[in-house]
Amino acid sequence: MGKYIEEIYNIYISERNEEIADCPEKEREISLEFGDIIYFCYKNKPIYAVYLGMEDQYYMFAKVSEWWELGNKNDMLVFLDDEPFIIETWNIFYLTEEEIKKARKMFVLSYEDKEILKKVIFENERIPEHKRMSEIPDIDTYPQVKFHRLEASDVKELALRVFDMLEEENVIELAPERLEEQLLAASEENEYYKGKNFDLFYYPEENYIELIPSDDLIGKAVVIKVFDEEYKFDKLPKNIILEIPQEFNKKVNIDYIGEKIDVREIQE
Repeated sequence: MGKYIEEIYNIYISERNEEIADCPEKEREISLEFGDIIYFCYKNKPIYAVYLGMEDQYYMFAKVSEWWELGNKNDMLVFLDDEPFIIETWNIFYLTEEEIKKARKMFVLSYEDKEILKKVIFENERIPEHKRMSEIPDIDTYPQVKFHRLEASDVKELALRVFDMLEEENVIELAPERLEEQLLAASEENEYYKGKNFDLFYYPEENYIELIPSDDLIGKAVVIKVFDEEYKFDKLPKNIILEIPQEFNKKVNIDYIGEKIDVREIQE
């Protein structure tokens, strides 16, 4: 199985580097409903995505991939025209109305898949076992892990539009004086840190760190401790932004910061 997955990943990489033969360019008016799947090109990459609804002025989507063999427990298996695909329920991004006009509507999810997806996206329910892909250890050398990081990078800039809409309580500002402490630690170039029940993603160009809690904490009452400060959430969202002050113009040591973070559920 390991060799087969490695071969699939190598084919995936090979096809990523090929020129796009079919890229929608002509603008057209399209109407979208929840569960509609579109195809468009972004930065010379072909993208499939399922429409989830409107967020402020943006159209919200989850990325869809035909590389279902590389899926993990956060990917939902669906069949489109009898072909297997995965919905990357964790890989959410946003498009403008002008960008939508250059997309092409390709498929529609079945009623059953729509109902499941609604519960997964909006009610934080777990993907049912018959729709859920394998649980994969978060080890950098695993093809599935490398695949997911590449999939996220394809729509990274589109995903960042969420910060235009984030509620203030979902943002934690890091104190400059505490950030100065990390300069005394060994210099690191890492942009990812895995904690006990959270992941950190560092975006140096945008000057922030994204905290993704584990699935079992989302929607629950949780305390997040960052350095010596505690932040309480009655219903923990899917992501928290650790904002780096603009005046702090040095690179952040994410390993050091990750060790200063504790995420725990509030026990009643």
